[in-house]
Amino acid sequence: MALINESRNIEAIHVLSKVHDKELSSKYFTSRIDSKNSDRFAEITSTSSSLRTRFKLVTAMSNVGKCDSARPLIDEGLGWIDSIETSLDEFDRNDEAYKNFASLSSMKHANLDNKAYFLIAKSRCSKDVASMASTAYEAAVTRPQMEYALNYAQSVIKIVEQVQTSGLDPQKVLTSWLLENESDQIAKLSFALKQ
Repeated sequence: MALINESRNIEAIHVLSKVHDKELSSKYFTSRIDSKNSDRFAEITSTSSSLRTRFKLVTAMSNVGKCDSARPLIDEGLGWIDSIETSLDEFDRNDEAYKNFASLSSMKHANLDNKAYFLIAKSRCSKDVASMASTAYEAAVTRPQMEYALNYAQSVIKIVEQVQTSGLDPQKVLTSWLLENESDQIAKLSFALKQ
């Protein structure tokens, strides 16, 4: 994340791709998240960690305009988040892991955080302003106390207001991230009218 914060996104993609590949090859990724064995919490924790790395990776990718490559990673990540949510909901009161309710509650909150982060990433890589807005709204509703989600949603609201003030339909305003120069490491959001 330090590389991303320093606008060194291309380097961040390289580093985060290696880390993410290593995490995916770990022992907990060789079995399904929702297995009924005693390592379910460990598997969920491992997957949650990989999701955080993946979020950083897709953020760096979108920062340099690589949304086409980021979208499948985002969608797959949201699928993992849904699987984790299902697994956490399936813990029953007789399950040994359930007895530590604080851990279960903490995992549910972390999973909601991951969901909000991934919805923001999906919004940033949306193909039109309307999709960008609906996904930003979903992120804010998922974690209404998350300042990052709220700030992002407010920035998207401003874009929608500008589009509507111009008399345009947000569904017909396409979005993309473009690098102005090859040496740039931060793409700029650009808009075009759907033909």
